[in-house]
Amino acid sequence: KVFTWKTFLVNNLIPVTLGNIVGGAVFVGSFYWYTYLKKDAPAADKNLKA
Repeated sequence: KVFTWKTFLVNNLIPVTLGNIVGGAVFVGSFYWYTYLKKDAPAADKNLKA
């Protein structure tokens, strides 16, 4: 098989780039969701009076 720029782009660079974008978005998004969007308030906030 002959290596050309077209085969490099179509068979390697484009799929890898799309996979990194999707995988990074899912991983980073789920990390932020788990870290910052917890439903329970911290214990210190529950004891505050209005």
